[in-house]
Amino acid sequence: MAMSLADKLTLLRLQNGYSKDDLARRLAVSENDISAWESAAATPDLNMLPKIAALYSITVDALLNPDMIPTPAQQSQTPPPPSYSQGNYQQTNNQGYQQQTYNQATDDFEQMKNEAKGFVFSRLFEFADSCVKTANHRATARMMFIFPFPLVIVAAYLFAGAVLHLWHPAWIMFLLIPCYYMIAASLHAKSRKSFFLIQPVPIVVVMLFLLIGFGLHIWHPTWILFLFIPAYYWFVAVFVRGRRHR
Repeated sequence: MAMSLADKLTLLRLQNGYSKDDLARRLAVSENDISAWESAAATPDLNMLPKIAALYSITVDALLNPDMIPTPAQQSQTPPPPSYSQGNYQQTNNQGYQQQTYNQATDDFEQMKNEAKGFVFSRLFEFADSCVKTANHRATARMMFIFPFPLVIVAAYLFAGAVLHLWHPAWIMFLLIPCYYMIAASLHAKSRKSFFLIQPVPIVVVMLFLLIGFGLHIWHPTWILFLFIPAYYWFVAVFVRGRRHR
């Protein structure tokens, strides 16, 4: 015998020993809503059906199927869910929603971080590979060694001192000379690890420290920049593979 949704809701409530007021508190609705559902004056919202089905430990299909009639024996197999007051139910739902939102945000953040890390590392390694491939031809390195870079630095220093009266701290630009030749030497590297290890990272850090110290008079805490040097070499030693190119 087919059973309407209204009759089935009434039967399920009575089989589980709920009053309309109890059921209203469990579903976080009003008692008038329960009366309207059971009198067929209204039907539960779509988002309410899973809650009703879970309350009675049945599926939504079993709830909506007019040919499936619940029996007291079926209902007694599963103990009734714990009772919630209106405030406790809303608080539990809010906590569950907040936890779900936090977990989703954490997962999204981890995914974005991994994607960004992969993008940066891949671009960094592609740049190193392109430099190493150029080093195989040694054309760029040869041109850099031939170019009179030290004379250019001397001329720039004399101009800054004589014309701009910046003898100090313009002398810091002489540190560019070893940087220039270390970069040229890195173009001869045959692996990514060698390429990164030859880079003039310590000299660049010293230049930044001196420029900030002399220019802005911030010697402390600018010294923290020196911590980048061991971090850089540790990163290269651990994460950069020394694959050779042929």
